[in-house]
Order: sequence, then C-alpha cells, then structure tokens
Amino acid sequence: MYIDNVWCLNCGYSLYIKNGIASHKRQKIKCCICGTQTIIGAMRQGETIFNESKLLPFLLKENHTLTNGELYSLGFLVADSSVSPHVQLRCNILKQDVQILQIIKKELCIKNNIKYYINKKTGQNTVSLTWQYKYAYAYLVNKGLCLNKTGNEMWLDFFNNSHFIRGFLDGDGCLFINKHKYKYELSFTSSCYQFLSDFNDNLKLLYGANAFNITSLHYTSRTLYRITIYKHGLLKILHELYKDSEGLRLERNYSKYLEILNS
Repeated sequence: MYIDNVWCLNCGYSLYIKNGIASHKRQKIKCCICGTQTIIGAMRQGETIFNESKLLPFLLKENHTLTNGELYSLGFLVADSSVSPHVQLRCNILKQDVQILQIIKKELCIKNNIKYYINKKTGQNTVSLTWQYKYAYAYLVNKGLCLNKTGNEMWLDFFNNSHFIRGFLDGDGCLFINKHKYKYELSFTSSCYQFLSDFNDNLKLLYGANAFNITSLHYTSRTLYRITIYKHGLLKILHELYKDSEGLRLERNYSKYLEILNS
C-alpha cells in the first residue's frame, strides 16, 4: 500500500511504501520508482512540501487544451532537451538558433534567463535555458519529457498536431538540399526506435506521406534511428506544417522549405 502525500526528493513521485522501522521508532519508507529511502518526517533544512503553484502553467493543463505555442515548444523540447535526476529541464542549442529558446521561454512562462556561453568541448557559441522543481518529474513525463533522453520516449496521442511536429522538426529534424543533384531530403532522428516508428506512422496518417523504412546509425556509445522522406513526400508534409506557423518556427528551416518549393 502506498503512503499518501509523501513526495520523493529525488524523482518527484508520490509512490512510497513502508520499509521497516528506524532505531528511534520512526517509519522508514522507500520510493518504488527510484529506490530512494528515507524516514517519515525527515526533511532537509529549509525544504518545503510540494507546491503546485511552482509548476510551469502548461504542466497543469489537460493535454487537449495546450496552446499552439505550448505544443510547438513541447515538440522542440521532446526532440532536443533533457531531464536530469534532480528534475531539471535543460535545453542547450547553438547561439544562431537563440530565437527558439526565446519562443519557449515566452510560451511556457519560464522565468529563468537564457544563458550565453562557449561550449568548452566544441568551442561553439551556445545558449541554454533551464527550469527546475524537484517535484515536477511526473508532470514532465505526462507531457512526454523523460529522464535524460534514455531511449524510452513514447508517442502520445496529443502529439498528432502540426505545431508539435514542426517543433520536433526544428529540434531533431533536418532539411537537406543539393541543387546540383536535385536532391531534397527531410529526415528525423531519435534514440528510440518505437517512438520514431509511431512518429512515422502518424506522418502517413496526418499528411499522407512518410518514410519507407527506419535506418540505424551505430556509434560507439549509442545507436540512433532515422527516417528520411524525399521531395514529393516532404513537400506534402511541410505544406501542412508551415500553415499558421508565423512566430512559431525556426526561420532557417522555413527558408529552406521556400527554396525547395520554388526549385
């Protein structure tokens, strides 16, 4: 039997069970999700209990009531963000695409400032936006955001939306143009095969075009999966994605779409 109203300080879930008695007769409990053990009544200095008002507004909404801006932002974050064990949502991208973080910050009401820095590993100018609340994990999962992009991503019904898919394109998609070879490609990449398979099926359902197969990309530390759609199919998809997209898109991708459209 679960213990009510006790939230894990590590993963944010309220799924504790009794786990014996401590030496001072206080109840020991254990989190069923991450295994964290503690004692009822034990709180860290300065700590407070769960406060719903500290959550981002979109996390409290029913999925079918999300705005276009929230869906676009969520699509980008599902593609190109991470959630840490301390329930910190972080998105790092190149400085040239800072407009995306400005959109996300506005649409999701994130108060933290965008940080500018040089990536020590790559030497590239980078921007970062973070948000943290230790009790938020279950709410983030409900919106499709999982722990550190572990390959366990799931396609959720409310993702069947052009604003979400355009956000996912701007995060993990690629528009490739080679005019000399008349080659035009739209590709999407994911660390989760099933997520990408479901995504591909829904492209067919929504736009009547999708990839013929899923290819594997093997690296030393992980395997990624990719779908690729060519000119006729990609134009059908992009025509729908860029309807009503002003202010909610990566402009350099939109410019590529116009270039393909006029080629």
